Amino acid sequence: MSLQAQIDEWAINLLPRIKKLIRKAERFEANQMYCYALRKCANNNKALEEMNKKEIIIFQKSLVKAFKFNEWIK
Repeated sequence: MSLQAQIDEWAINLLPRIKKLIRKAERFEANQMYCYALRKCANNNKALEEMNKKEIIIFQKSLVKAFKFNEWIK
């Protein structure tokens, strides 16, 4: 596993709700959600590891809202 893949997995592991949704999704939707979540993590003003629990929950809610908007989940 490449270093980038390890970092990506680490980031997704910090988002348990998102990880669970990705695991449940079909392959295409899972890939879309995975890439979208990583892109949002990279472009966020605050690093995931610097966020407190409340901030992580809010971040995950924003991701879920986008997943629903894009119809990757129902």
